Amino acid sequence: MDLMSIHVSFLLFESIFCFLSALVSLSDKGFKNKRVMVTLLNISVGLMLLAEFTYYLFKDQDVFSSYIMVRLCCFVDFFICDFLILAYVVYASYIIFGQFSIKKGAPCRFRIILSLFIGVVGIILVIVSQFTGIYYIVDEHNVYHRGPLFLVSVGIPFLAMFIFMTITLQYARKLGARMTIALMSYVLLPLIGGILQYFFYGYSFMEMATGLSVILLFIEGAIDTKREVIRVSKTEVRTGLANEHGCVEWLNSKEDRSELLNYAAIFFDLIKFSEINRKHGMAIGDQFLNNYASSFASFMDEDEILGRAYGNLFVAIVKKNKLKHFVRLLEKMDVTVKEGDNISITETISARAGVYEITKDDMGGEDILTNAGTALSLAKSPRTPDIVYLSQNLLDSFEEQKRIVSDIKVGLANGHFEAYYQPKVNCVSKMLCGAEVLARWRHNGVIKRPGEFIPLMEEFDLICDLDIYMLEQVCKDIKNWLAAGLHPPVISVNVSRRNLKEEDLASKIDKIVMGYGIPKDLIEIEVTERSDEFSVAELKEYVASLHKHGYSASIDDFGCESSSLTLLREINFDTLKIDKGFIDKEQSKDLTILEHIVTLSKALNIGIVAEGVERASQLNTLKSMGVEIIQGYYYDMPLSLEEMTERVRNPIYNK
Repeated sequence: MDLMSIHVSFLLFESIFCFLSALVSLSDKGFKNKRVMVTLLNISVGLMLLAEFTYYLFKDQDVFSSYIMVRLCCFVDFFICDFLILAYVVYASYIIFGQFSIKKGAPCRFRIILSLFIGVVGIILVIVSQFTGIYYIVDEHNVYHRGPLFLVSVGIPFLAMFIFMTITLQYARKLGARMTIALMSYVLLPLIGGILQYFFYGYSFMEMATGLSVILLFIEGAIDTKREVIRVSKTEVRTGLANEHGCVEWLNSKEDRSELLNYAAIFFDLIKFSEINRKHGMAIGDQFLNNYASSFASFMDEDEILGRAYGNLFVAIVKKNKLKHFVRLLEKMDVTVKEGDNISITETISARAGVYEITKDDMGGEDILTNAGTALSLAKSPRTPDIVYLSQNLLDSFEEQKRIVSDIKVGLANGHFEAYYQPKVNCVSKMLCGAEVLARWRHNGVIKRPGEFIPLMEEFDLICDLDIYMLEQVCKDIKNWLAAGLHPPVISVNVSRRNLKEEDLASKIDKIVMGYGIPKDLIEIEVTERSDEFSVAELKEYVASLHKHGYSASIDDFGCESSSLTLLREINFDTLKIDKGFIDKEQSKDLTILEHIVTLSKALNIGIVAEGVERASQLNTLKSMGVEIIQGYYYDMPLSLEEMTERVRNPIYNK
């Protein structure tokens, strides 16, 4: 095989390789803009090399079809040489700056525009050359010859590339050695090929060198994409901080494991950050989140790490000697964001945190963060402070909690929870007029009250299961009372606002009640005011849906939160249960507030129930205000099913 045959075969090989590289780039699930530009570069160079290969097949043939093919191949070759300037500038901009922009203020804007302008001029001259022969001519034997401005056709691409190469050199440190060499090869290799081609006429060294440089760009781009994918897998997208996986790897990468003993791991969760989102909108909320993270990041040293797990949950690994100051920032930090050009908004952000001071140098990163996460779980309990330092006693307590939670799940599955009923009494007629169902847990032969298991069920997200369980129990009991010929009163069932995460909750409640075939007017749904997990708008929609299905709704513990009046204004509750705190204290201020609540409720035509009534003095005060429905130990304690059945048979109170 002679040298020319080898040369032509190599053109075909490179062309095929470029097309295959384009397919690989197109199927890559990496970063879209870079992927598109690498694909375009490979296809363009593949076409240029294929055109050069095709030229050698048709040259020296004295037929018209060969003449057309030779002319077409030459045009494609020269056109793509200048088009590649545009594609390369865009691709390299994404590599260097992460974007392509020629807007005012964009980095290196003038040099980028100048390179693009030269490329466009080159394309125009190629088109002009087809009619004037200034770049090349094809003789009567279909042989290509250089034209008078052939050197201009070579010089234009190199001029544009040299201008852009100054940008590559300027950002060489940022790019790293391999990517800098790969980008510069696109200029240097074709330059060497062009010099060889000038002296060895008839060979396509410049085109082959261009193909080689694009292959190098493809290989380095693939390596860079892989590195970027690995980096992103350790990075949280919205803030740019490390994610939990990144923090674990950071801990595990410590060669001297004894260094870990100098650090503490902290999981922290922002308190009521959803209120900032509701108040200012999600876009401003994201700004607060980023600025909050930036404030902490500026506090961190190079040998510490801050990460974001998800949502409002962050993780940090800091030195123990800085821990006290770090915790002070968690307790209270003022964060400011800009809204528009002249408006600043400041919010105070606090966090709950779990702190684990590392005491063992043989622990893995996952175990360290698990301990910090355990401490945070304890910090979220209403019985603990917002900042919890993990100790062995706390670990033992947490394990005990998990054991109890496991028992609770078994109890729900096996019917160990029982319905107790606290009567509501009309203090004028002395008649039973309603009851609230309360849960009791029969555990190891002992009846446990709600205070012993409700907080845990709320903490471990089991309260919704209990609510539905108790609704089923009430429906069973009402059905049995009716079957026995009794006339049960309206039973109030607590359904936590946390249940609102269930889509179309009112329909689910209705399906359960209808399944037992009992009258809807015997069921009232109580919603506690104490939970703010869902917005007033969501609660309003829920209550309206209950009314649509034929159920009444009451608000429990009214007056214990600052949103009380907002709830009354926005939501059409049927009944208002006055928080027992107003009745317990019997102070003049409490009684004044209570009197106004009663007056307001009557004006809005809302029923009133006073709960927690234990003494005759409390009853007399309420009667004087016009409150008739009483719930509390003064009349009755919570009653078992058997006791409540007897009370339904005998609904009159002689007390």
